[in-house]
Amino acid sequence: VQLARGYYARPDLTAERFIPDPFAEAGRLYRTGDQVRRLAGGEIVYLGRLDHQVKIRGVRIELGEIEAALSALPGVRQAVAVVRDERLVAYWVGEAPEDTLRRQLRERLPEAMVPAVFVRLDALPLLPNGKVDRKALPAPDRGPAPGFVPPRTAEESVVAEIWAELLGLEQVGAQDSFFERGGHSLLAVLLMARIERRFGKSLPLATLFAAPTVEALAALLAQAGSPASGERRPPLVAIQPRGDRAPFFCVHPVGGNVLCYLDLARQLGPDQPFYALQSPGPGEASGIEQMAALYLEELRRVQPRGPYRIGGWSMGGLIAFEMARQLARDGDEPELVALIDSLPASSSEPLSEDELAAAFAREVGISPEIQPLFATFAANLQASRSYAPGTYPGRLALWLSEQTLAAVSPERATAWSRLALGGVETSTLPGDHYSILRSPEVERLAGELRAFLS
Repeated sequence: VQLARGYYARPDLTAERFIPDPFAEAGRLYRTGDQVRRLAGGEIVYLGRLDHQVKIRGVRIELGEIEAALSALPGVRQAVAVVRDERLVAYWVGEAPEDTLRRQLRERLPEAMVPAVFVRLDALPLLPNGKVDRKALPAPDRGPAPGFVPPRTAEESVVAEIWAELLGLEQVGAQDSFFERGGHSLLAVLLMARIERRFGKSLPLATLFAAPTVEALAALLAQAGSPASGERRPPLVAIQPRGDRAPFFCVHPVGGNVLCYLDLARQLGPDQPFYALQSPGPGEASGIEQMAALYLEELRRVQPRGPYRIGGWSMGGLIAFEMARQLARDGDEPELVALIDSLPASSSEPLSEDELAAAFAREVGISPEIQPLFATFAANLQASRSYAPGTYPGRLALWLSEQTLAAVSPERATAWSRLALGGVETSTLPGDHYSILRSPEVERLAGELRAFLS
């Protein structure tokens, strides 16, 4: 029996204790891939998954995609991916060196899908029917990898210890990269929260773009002083500043941070400068119009004159639209306004505290260490719902996920066409609101976006 989406199962739950899935769209049913068995008394017992989809620290991952990408690489004859101790582990048969496989997979997959551990085998264990016997795969060696450089300073030792706790690793070296060892955006938030608690020093979340290794991050901590009261977080983040093309500026979603754009920036290539605008925190800009004005000031620090190319995912699209309106008002209409799965809000009514908490849980999960993000999230969400956009004389490029398009009313799906007087060029991508920025959908998104940026 396969469950219809709208309800979720855990191994310890029976039918009477199944509760609605908070991530499911109201009124929409589709298969989850959960396999269950109905007992004679009507109870449903969870048996597992029909596919190889797993969830690691809040991120849904399809193991088959990892296996297909790994098997397609030169020097790999067979490959399989599994989860052990909350870590992605790749087993492969072939001659390709581990560092080459890791580098090539990072070019093809989002960071969350790059295995934290690689194990080379002479042959994969098989069942009598010829399928891989996943239970017979050997436990990975938890000792140091070849070329391991141990932490050398007190700061490096503490940072490595925090990484090991978050990533579920036995050892972390001074030259290990956070994203290469399995880190992702939510873990990055937890990382910075624990660093602040242990060191008494605060670093911007975007620091991980410039200092992704233990030694680089520890060096910054050694130099950093204690945070000043009310210290401002700079909105502009240089994710990929190199290249001769005109820069592309992408605005943060409702959570306020911009780690979600890492895969998109990489897919656009090393010759495309990519800057992101993160939320400076609650209180500095209280509405979409104020945020847009502040971010335009930051944008002009990098590019004093147009034509400009701007965009944003989710709430970031609303802010990018307002930035475009303000630029056009000043006689400097942007060359590109790219909205990624972004639609105007359907209601201007403020959310209650309970509704805000529920929305926050859906967006980033619940953990005591990330509760400080709630103020930023709440302010941004209320701002997006209160924004009443005016018309814009130019043209928009809009990408919508299939799931978003199916879940909203036709009137809301076409809302931008009534606001952009120059028209809207719309493209639909497979997947949902979150997968649109992950492989494989992000590769297609980047390809289409690159055509506008050329």
